[in-house]
Parts: sequence; C-alpha cells; structure tokens
Amino acid sequence: MATAPDRFVSTSFDQLSDEELKTAMLMHVRMGFLMKNPGKSKEAEVIAQDIIDRLSLDQLRKIHPDTFFSNKKMGELPKNPYEVALELLGEG
Repeated sequence: MATAPDRFVSTSFDQLSDEELKTAMLMHVRMGFLMKNPGKSKEAEVIAQDIIDRLSLDQLRKIHPDTFFSNKKMGELPKNPYEVALELLGEG
C-alpha cells in the first residue's frame, strides 16, 4: 500500500524562528528579484542572500505584511518583496 504524501505545513510568519524567517524571506526576496528581472535566475540566489544578510530581523519582519495578497484589501496589489527590501536598505 502506498504511503500518503507529505503535507505542506504552513507556519505564520510571526511564529517563525529567526533562521526560519531568514530562509522564508530569502525565497521571498529571490522571487521578487526574478519578477523584476526575468531571465536572471543565476544571479537571484546570490543577490537575495546579500540583501538578507544586510537586513536586521526587524527589517525582515517588515517585508512580509505588504507583500502578500492575503494581507491586502480587494483590488490592492501587494508590493514586490525585492523592492521593499531595497527600500529598507535605503537603495530603492
């Protein structure tokens, strides 16, 4: 008999450990970079990691609320997480 597939378990951002938050934001910023710079997937990981390394944990927590559809009113678009991260660094 086949085993059941692993289920994706989602944890609220405010309940993530510091390392889990960094990992989640790395994926989120990388995705935002790729949305802004299609075709540059080879550079995305390095650029996203550099940004995450320069942001404080408090700054990382500020990225989440503005960048997810679930936190926006109907018809309001979320911000690009890459652009929000650059703004927090004073580079956007």
